[in-house]
Amino acid sequence: MIPNDLVYTRYGTDTLDFSTDLSDYTILMYVDTVGCTSCQLQLERWQDWIKYLKNSSPYNISFLFDFHPKDEEELLDLLQYYQFDVPVCIDREDCLNQTNKFPKESKYHTMLLDKEHRVVLIGNPVNNEQIADLYRKVLLPSDSNHYKKTQTPIFIPYKEINLRRVQKDNIKAQFVIKNGGAELLVIQHLETSCGCTSVNYPKRPISSGDSAIINVHVKKQNVGFFHEVIRVYGNMQGSPITFTLTGKAI
Repeated sequence: MIPNDLVYTRYGTDTLDFSTDLSDYTILMYVDTVGCTSCQLQLERWQDWIKYLKNSSPYNISFLFDFHPKDEEELLDLLQYYQFDVPVCIDREDCLNQTNKFPKESKYHTMLLDKEHRVVLIGNPVNNEQIADLYRKVLLPSDSNHYKKTQTPIFIPYKEINLRRVQKDNIKAQFVIKNGGAELLVIQHLETSCGCTSVNYPKRPISSGDSAIINVHVKKQNVGFFHEVIRVYGNMQGSPITFTLTGKAI
């Protein structure tokens, strides 16, 4: 599954002495082009997902990203920009694909491997909440069941924000979710409609009566109207909760 001669680095430059021998599971992502840059790679959301699993899972999980990019310079710029320090392989010879013969119709392949590198799950947990829930059932079995049994009511002051005319480098907003129940409120996962939208939210459980602040930052390169959607998944009633941010970047 994973060729032994692949070289993994940090930011595509510093070689790492890396092994998955002691890992219970490995999440492997293969990308054969950057193509749509950050909108497709979703590096920031991967950082949140990795941090979430490392802080919550009882298992030792490795994360490997194998890139066969059409534009290597663009990829390295993205890795540096997001400070994406997960082991990555710049697979110029496309060795991983040649070994596994991935389907040609898809440019992105994400899979969960067990200790013997056998495939447990296929799919990207960052882009699909149903897939993310399957990952949680394997990697966070007790948490997954607990959150489903302990849904808590919430109060949301507003779900839509229209910034009207706003400078394209200053598109920011905040959404609020107040825990209106007796149980802890846990935000498990967020989805955004575009890779240009980044979110920051509490990773710790929210106590009864307290609020979770979701900070949204949209990084638009061009002027014009925008309509961004943020979906919040967790143990709140009505999950997922959908927020929208609209306006015109000038």
